[in-house]
Amino acid sequence: MLEALVNPPVAPSHLSVKLPAALVTAAKESAQTFRRSTAGQIEYWAALGRKMESSGLTILQAEQALQQDSTNSSDSLEAHMTKMKAANSSGALKRQFHTIVASNQALAN
Repeated sequence: MLEALVNPPVAPSHLSVKLPAALVTAAKESAQTFRRSTAGQIEYWAALGRKMESSGLTILQAEQALQQDSTNSSDSLEAHMTKMKAANSSGALKRQFHTIVASNQALAN
């Protein structure tokens, strides 16, 4: 008992989880584009999901915000990524998300 008080068990910093193969494959592909590890890509997606949920922005609203400037739905993934990077760099993406979140908050009040 004294040993447990002096040296309490430490929770592992990483745990194993089972993920759908399709998700891992998509993460591998996306990770290469952004020069991340597969695990790093999944962690990045999880962090984005947490931020989205805490912002009050729904997935549908996020998709609509991202597609608002898109005039050609047949654009390649690379074209969409280029647009996303440009919108992120210019601050337009952040402004659009803040506008939608503010609108949601106003509707909730």
